[in-house]
Amino acid sequence: FCKHVPHAELGRDMEGRAVVYRRFHAGTRLREMVKLGIDMQKLARYNEWFTERVLESMGHKGQWTMVIDLEGLVMREIDNTALDFLRRVISVDAAHYPERLAKCFIINAPGYLPWIWRIISAWLDTKTRNKISILGGPDDWNHVLAGTLDLQILPKHLGGASVLHERGRGSS
Repeated sequence: FCKHVPHAELGRDMEGRAVVYRRFHAGTRLREMVKLGIDMQKLARYNEWFTERVLESMGHKGQWTMVIDLEGLVMREIDNTALDFLRRVISVDAAHYPERLAKCFIINAPGYLPWIWRIISAWLDTKTRNKISILGGPDDWNHVLAGTLDLQILPKHLGGASVLHERGRGSS
């Protein structure tokens, strides 16, 4: 999972909230994982496990800021398997963590995202949708993120100092 969807808790934003990073990229092939016998239920449960680790690091108090990086994500990877995974994650997060999300930045959004967003946004309540900012490349997101977090906590490929490890942990 870490190879297909790199993720980590990177640190804290300027208000002390956990910063959670997820990357969906050209190597994100959830359908291949399903073919290998890792079903959607297991993928969704792993996401729940990771979310619980973030909550533990926060002392089960407060909110988090999420950065979702779509750099290099190609449209062919947004298939029914990927949409099913996202729907399950959104459903679990809405049921178990309804007020934890403070902000979500979707960065490096490809040009086709508005088409996919119409589907995904229908699964979100209005309050959650209003917490999400969809941004293009670094010229679009750099100054926006800099107003919320120290850009040095981002992964190296985004100009920060964090190194993502197989276990999904960030470090510098």
